[in-house]
Amino acid sequence: MIKMKDLLKESRGHVQYVDPQETNVDYYNDLNRMEKESGIYVVSYKNLSIIAVKDGRCVGAMYEGTTGNTFSFDIIVDRAHRRQGIATKLIDIALSDFQDLPEGYKLELKVANAHLIPHLQKRGLKIVGKETGNIIMTF
Repeated sequence: MIKMKDLLKESRGHVQYVDPQETNVDYYNDLNRMEKESGIYVVSYKNLSIIAVKDGRCVGAMYEGTTGNTFSFDIIVDRAHRRQGIATKLIDIALSDFQDLPEGYKLELKVANAHLIPHLQKRGLKIVGKETGNIIMTF
């Protein structure tokens, strides 16, 4: 099992993956813009966990949280930086976090971006349903 600290050490294409508490990058405006452009709005129980930084700007982020015994996460990537492996890396970090949870937690994802389905399936997730604009996946 790959640990999150090891995943954070890796860098792809000059993108760094950092804890937002441990950076001086002003990421708030970038995140607000990305949310508006993508239409992905993070629910209130999810916390900003990791940001992807390239050339001093936030180009992606992962939010994660639990409700009851269900873990879920949201990934958002700047439109100009998509298809560069940023979402893939953020997903791997989130799945590492899920593996570190106590036994009894389940993972449920509402996937809006169909391009991510094959990557998630390679990681062992299965499609279990659909709802407006989303495909529901879990282990």
